[in-house]
Amino acid sequence: MRNTHNALSCISSAFFAALLKLLTLSSLVRRYIVKSCTSQETKCLLRILVPYADYVVNNKGSFLTRFLGLHSIKMYGKDYSFVVMSNIFNTNKVINQSYDIKGR
Repeated sequence: MRNTHNALSCISSAFFAALLKLLTLSSLVRRYIVKSCTSQETKCLLRILVPYADYVVNNKGSFLTRFLGLHSIKMYGKDYSFVVMSNIFNTNKVINQSYDIKGR
């Protein structure tokens, strides 16, 4: 933990905040996606968690994103939240079309 703290202390809080807000990170094997979350997104995910989990368990063939974790880290007195999701595009199935659906 000490090495992690030393490494993270080299990163300015502004840089870390910008990294979380602007960057959607993908794992090297492209199996997972890590994305920053606003407090509103965090609250929404927690609110729908039980019905969402029930749906995903009962509909294994669904292409809905699989949320694997919701995490928070506190640095420099500020909380940063992020989700870990499985990458739905990491599949052997042919994807004919994809859509980037945005909120308001």
